Amino acid sequence: MRYGDDFVLWYQNEDEAHEAQVIGGQFLADYLGMTVNLKHDRVQPASHKLAYLGVDLWPKGKRLQVRTTQRINQRLELRNVASYRALVKQHQPRRYAEQFAWNVVDLIDEE
Repeated sequence: MRYGDDFVLWYQNEDEAHEAQVIGGQFLADYLGMTVNLKHDRVQPASHKLAYLGVDLWPKGKRLQVRTTQRINQRLELRNVASYRALVKQHQPRRYAEQFAWNVVDLIDEE
């Protein structure tokens, strides 16, 4: 999974993951003149939650992070409803999408 200069790799076993970590870091240094941010460079079991671009990911699900949901609620305006609706619909359980729809109704009523 990749977004801008952030990316995530999944491997079947830990040894392959560590090998890819080394090869990837070397490629970035040799060919792109970039360094890996060691704070975010890690190998972890897929069963652990992975926080990535405002979304918490698990092997069998995903959810917007609390902070991301709070930002959406704080910044919701008529001009960004479609963008935020898509984000909520893609990453949240249905009950959150329904609550978002009510938040939009409240926003329209305020206008």
